[in-house]
Amino acid sequence: MMDWLIAHRRATEDFWGTSHPGEFAQALLLTPPESRGELQHRLEHLALIVNPAHYTGHPALAPDTTQHWGTLYQNYLQQDVIDAKSSHRRT
Repeated sequence: MMDWLIAHRRATEDFWGTSHPGEFAQALLLTPPESRGELQHRLEHLALIVNPAHYTGHPALAPDTTQHWGTLYQNYLQQDVIDAKSSHRRT
């Protein structure tokens, strides 16, 4: 996700006027009701990533938990490749 955000920061800023999470949320709230279905489809695989520094000491961020993040990220990337191949075959 972070790779995608970095690669698409300029496009996000051009389209939405910002790439700042709080401002982006406000822009989403201003989306007209008739455009929300298309927007939901376009954002289907978007995920919120929070700054772990804000949660220092939280049990979910204990070292025995965070040591697996790299593996989870790689598994997610692999799943995305599998989904893309599967989707390509259906078209």
